[in-house]
Amino acid sequence: MFIITRVRFKNGKQHEHITHVEMYSTVDKKTDSCSVADVVAYLRKHETGIYVKDGDKNIPIVIVEADPPYIRTKADGKLTNNLLSLPTF
Repeated sequence: MFIITRVRFKNGKQHEHITHVEMYSTVDKKTDSCSVADVVAYLRKHETGIYVKDGDKNIPIVIVEADPPYIRTKADGKLTNNLLSLPTF
């Protein structure tokens, strides 16, 4: 499982402007950064496994099918802004 801890934006501050994320692996206890394209590819292959923490909850990351695709969080069946409230790097 991966937890997104920080985001990087380009040309704006909305979900579609996130270009990279920093993720913490709960398996190997390491932090690494990757592009949103990499996150999208991972989710297309595995469908789940990348989250944002909101207190004790793990909020899943989902793909928004656009051109190009981007990522958002989805809590209780609703798209949410958890990624936008994370620190930047």
